[in-house]
Amino acid sequence: MLSAEKMVSIAEKENRDNIRYICDMLLGIIDVLAVIMIILPIYPNRIDGVYYAVSFPDYVQEGFKAITVQAAI
Repeated sequence: MLSAEKMVSIAEKENRDNIRYICDMLLGIIDVLAVIMIILPIYPNRIDGVYYAVSFPDYVQEGFKAITVQAAI
């Protein structure tokens, strides 16, 4: 038979393991969502007065081109 202290110790360890598992899952989900936000075409890009949905790298490249054109003028 286990003593009360031993049972409390086992319960605390199990609790820590469960919390660690939940935190790992949440951080993993946040990482996946960050990658999805970069890839999904949800950023606006205006071409000839029409807005198109583009991914973040395309959005940044278009913004960078506009900045370099304005700086060259």
